[in-house]
Amino acid sequence: MLVDYSGIRPEKYDFLQPTKRMKKMKILIVCDHMLFRESIRRIFAQLDDKLDLYEEPHLGTVVKKIDRFSDIGLMLYYTGQLGGAQCNTAIKSIHSHNPELSIVVLSESNNTNEINLVIEAGAKSYLSMKSTVEDLLTGLKKVLRGEKYISVSPVDSESIEGSIGEESFNLSERQSDVLDMMLLGKSNKEIARSMEIGEGTVKSYCSIIYRKLDVDNRNQAIIRVKETEFSRI
Repeated sequence: MLVDYSGIRPEKYDFLQPTKRMKKMKILIVCDHMLFRESIRRIFAQLDDKLDLYEEPHLGTVVKKIDRFSDIGLMLYYTGQLGGAQCNTAIKSIHSHNPELSIVVLSESNNTNEINLVIEAGAKSYLSMKSTVEDLLTGLKKVLRGEKYISVSPVDSESIEGSIGEESFNLSERQSDVLDMMLLGKSNKEIARSMEIGEGTVKSYCSIIYRKLDVDNRNQAIIRVKETEFSRI
């Protein structure tokens, strides 16, 4: 079910305030739902009113749109069928046609296999529509900065008893707290402020977490946790 984010007020979220570090770019919004396209358009306008926004209802005609506007830098694509072969094939074709294009996929799926396939097909980032509003909008701003970002919905504390970090990965309480905030999409600075510790300490915790999860970075850690979460349901 699509959510209308058009009524979001940027003043409610510090991270929605426009930043000079954002480069002007052309963005293509791909979705066959007019309400979604309009909602995303309004959010981007709040983030940076100098962005050039274009819309395309069908994934199959994206290449023609890109050829017409060759300097499009980012494509935002919403799909309700993330695991479909047609979706992955189309993304792979678009990526091959324009390797410099940053492809961002939005869906309600938290299936790690489906997410991995989309990333392998050529998507740079993935945003879960089941995430919190803060997480979704933080992801959009990071994408605008050219950063890779993979978000999934937070662990449901009511369906999974205890801390997944402590029980499954032998993390200390503090390490598990850091991991929980990583799952919510919080930056090292935000984690440090919330836990009242230095950013250097947060980075040290992150290094330990990556080692215990046997991963190399934050995105891999998030996917690793989700895989473990799914296996326990």
